[in-house]
Amino acid sequence: MSTPQLAFLFVIVVLAGGFASQCARAHDPYGSWMRPDAPGQSCCNLNDCRPTRAFKHDDGRWRAWDGHAWLTVPPEKMLPIDMAGDGRNHLCAAPDGRVFCFSPTEPRS
Repeated sequence: MSTPQLAFLFVIVVLAGGFASQCARAHDPYGSWMRPDAPGQSCCNLNDCRPTRAFKHDDGRWRAWDGHAWLTVPPEKMLPIDMAGDGRNHLCAAPDGRVFCFSPTEPRS
């Protein structure tokens, strides 16, 4: 390979590494989250956790938006309030709608 080709390849590798690092940092809050109903099992597989819209229903249970539907969060899947520390609701769920973990914000009226 010529010097310009090697320089171009180096730039591509550095940019790709930076992008991967940004993705990992964006997902960091979920890395230590454990399922409340299955001690020792992670809430997250790096693809299923995200900030989300949510509300506390009249029946006292939380509903969280997974991008397709409002999911009812089972009480045994609840994590502490604002576990991510950013003031947002966070949902970890499978594409089929199974909820692994949910961390709400303080309910608003």
